Amino acid sequence: MHKLANASVEIIDYKGTSEMMPDLLAGRIQATAITLQSTIGFVRLGKLKALGIGAATRSKLLPDLPKVAEQGASGYKFVSWVGILAPAGTPKAIVDKLSAAFAKAGQDPVLRQKLKGDLWKSRRAARSRPPCS
Repeated sequence: MHKLANASVEIIDYKGTSEMMPDLLAGRIQATAITLQSTIGFVRLGKLKALGIGAATRSKLLPDLPKVAEQGASGYKFVSWVGILAPAGTPKAIVDKLSAAFAKAGQDPVLRQKLKGDLWKSRRAARSRPPCS
């Protein structure tokens, strides 16, 4: 994105969001590209200001937040995914049990309401695939 804006930036490598977030909240870093899921609570509390969303469409969770492409960075798109992971070598029986539990939880109307919008996209194809092992 900094190349599209012709801006000079210093890239700081963090091991993860949990290490980066305190620096962002304290103002030790000025900006970051991060998932909406990781920051929406801080945005809603006014502790962070969302500048734009890198997705192809606006978020249902923050519909007034413009896409980065709408702000002049035509063609910009930031794509991420959130997965459920287990250690390599996890026995198939445990993977199957976890897969069934997550599939069941995904059908819970209360949970779906909490995760509605961009955070939960149910897909038939995903439900029809066998669990990874």
